[in-house]
Amino acid sequence: MSQFMFFPNMHWRNLVLNFPESDHHSLPPSSWRVTQKINESIISYTQKEAEETKELPLACAKFECETLEDSSNKAILIVYMEIPCEDTECAAEGTYETPLSVRVEFTAHYLLTLNGCRYSPGAIQYKEETQTSGDRHAFMPGGKIYYLVIGLFWNLSRGERDQIRLAFQDAYSLFWDKDSGKVYIQGPFKPLDLANMGIPRSGQLDPYGPKVLEIWGLAIAPKGTVDYDIPIDCLEQFGWIL
Repeated sequence: MSQFMFFPNMHWRNLVLNFPESDHHSLPPSSWRVTQKINESIISYTQKEAEETKELPLACAKFECETLEDSSNKAILIVYMEIPCEDTECAAEGTYETPLSVRVEFTAHYLLTLNGCRYSPGAIQYKEETQTSGDRHAFMPGGKIYYLVIGLFWNLSRGERDQIRLAFQDAYSLFWDKDSGKVYIQGPFKPLDLANMGIPRSGQLDPYGPKVLEIWGLAIAPKGTVDYDIPIDCLEQFGWIL
């Protein structure tokens, strides 16, 4: 299944996504058109692994997109799509919550947006839907699909992007104060109130490095198998885009 393309361009390019008002967040409604795919990857599990980890197999893709009203207003669309288990080619049996990777990514961008953080792309919109057989871009009818639109870091100059990465490294340490409604910066990056963010305490975030830059949209990894165990200042030599 690892060689399968879950997000073919023919099904996703020019796809229009409408994001209505939501009871789950305060982001304003908007509509976006997909223009091109940046990359895709999968998080695969067997049925047994899914049961043990309580996590569903996922396909993930990043796209460039633009608003319907103004094609110069561009952003990044991140899509997580539930897919079959690799050994059964069927949906995982059992009841599962929203995947941890989806909760972490949305919660992080949303909290940073609410609290005016300058050093990470902010959340613009988010929604989740159930895949149906009538959707040309769906893969597993009945499974969930999650959409997150974030600000386009890549519209900035290389010098500005480098400055943001340096600042983000210093700021890669946040904790949420639910009483004041603010995000604070202090010490190694360990959110102190994971339960309040909807993230189980067993869900540990990665130490600062290439994988963190990719997750937060501050670097683009090369296609194929990715080696994350290399110094950040050598990333471009290994095909990364900074």
